[in-house]
Amino acid sequence: MKEINIGSKIATNRKKKGITQEQLADFLCVSKPAVSKWESGQSYPDITLLPLLATYFNISVDELLGYEPQMCKEDIKKLYYELSKKFVSEPFETVYSKCQQYIKKYFSCWELQYYMGVLLVNHCNLAGTKDKIDSILQEAAKIFDRVSHRSEVLSLAKIATALHGFCCINLNKADDAIDLLEGLIEVPVSVEVLLSKAYQMKGELKKAKSLMQRYIYQNVMSFFGACPDFMMLYIDDPEKAKECYRKTIEIGNTFEVEKMHPSSYFSLYITAAIFFAMQNDKEAALDALDKYIKILETPNIFPLKLQGNNFFDCLDEFFNSLDLGIETPRNEELIKQSIKESIVNNPAFKILEADERYERIIKRMNNLIK
Repeated sequence: MKEINIGSKIATNRKKKGITQEQLADFLCVSKPAVSKWESGQSYPDITLLPLLATYFNISVDELLGYEPQMCKEDIKKLYYELSKKFVSEPFETVYSKCQQYIKKYFSCWELQYYMGVLLVNHCNLAGTKDKIDSILQEAAKIFDRVSHRSEVLSLAKIATALHGFCCINLNKADDAIDLLEGLIEVPVSVEVLLSKAYQMKGELKKAKSLMQRYIYQNVMSFFGACPDFMMLYIDDPEKAKECYRKTIEIGNTFEVEKMHPSSYFSLYITAAIFFAMQNDKEAALDALDKYIKILETPNIFPLKLQGNNFFDCLDEFFNSLDLGIETPRNEELIKQSIKESIVNNPAFKILEADERYERIIKRMNNLIK
C-alpha cells in the first residue's frame, strides 16, 4: 500500500539529476532549508510548485506525489483476512470504522472496493440490531453499485452487480433485485470447454485437463449451492424437494465431494433438517442433523480450505488464481459459531426438543464447538 511520500521522491529525482539542494532551491526560488525539510518529511512544498517540480524532473505530478490510489491483489487479500479476524476479536464498530477508512482512502480502487463490500456482507450479522445490519447491507449495495458502473473490468462489474442483487434480496427489495439480475442472464457459453479444446489441439494436455476439470467442478459445486434454495422453494411440493435432496446426495457420492469439501454439506443438511421439521417428519429431520454433526466430526475439517481429490486432481492452478486464495471469506471462529447457532436454539427444531436423539445431537455439537 503506497502513501504520499513526496519528500523521498524529490530527493531521489534530485540526485538522479545530479544537483544539490541549493541548486534546486535556486531554481524554485525558495530557501535551501525549505528543500531540506521537504526531503526529510518535515514539511511539504506549496501546491503551486508541484507542476514546476514535476516538469523539472520530467515526471507526472502523481509520480512526484508518490501516491497511487490503488492496492495490489496481494495487499487486498492480506487486508481482507486481517479485517476478517478483527471482526471476531475486536468490537464491531471499531473494525467497521477501519473498513470505512479504507473504502474512503481507496475510493477508485474497484477491486478493493468490491472486497470491502464482500467483507461487510459476510460480517454484517455481527452488527447487532436488524436496523444496523440493514444499514450495512445498504452501504455494501452502494459499493457494489459503484463498482458495477465504474469498473472497466467486465467480470468484476458483473459479479458486483450480482452481489448488489444479493443485498437487495436481503433487504426485501425484490423488484430492485429482479431489475439488476435479469440483465445478467445470458445464453450460456462454456468458455472453459472451448478453451480446453483449443489447448488440446495445441497439444497442451495439462492445461486442457485443468480447464475441463474446472468447468465440471464449478458446476458440481453450483448444484450443491442451489439445492438448499430449491428445497425451500418447493416447500409446497415436498416430493420434488426430497427428490432434489436425494439427487444432490447422489452427485456428492459420485464425485466424492465429502472427501474434497465436507463443508459443502453444511447448508444442504441443515436446510434438509429444517425442511423435514416443517413437514413434521421428525425422523428425517434428525437423520439430516445427525449427518450434519458427522460432517463436523470429520478429522481436521478445520480450517476450511478449497482442495481437489483423486478425480479433481488438476485444480491447483485454478485455486491459486482466486483473489482470496483457498481460504474461506469468513473467519473460522465466526463460521463455527454460525454452525452452532444453526442448530442450538433454532426455533425450526422446536418439535424435536423433547426427543432424546436431538438432545444427544445438541450435546455432540456443544462438545465440538465450545
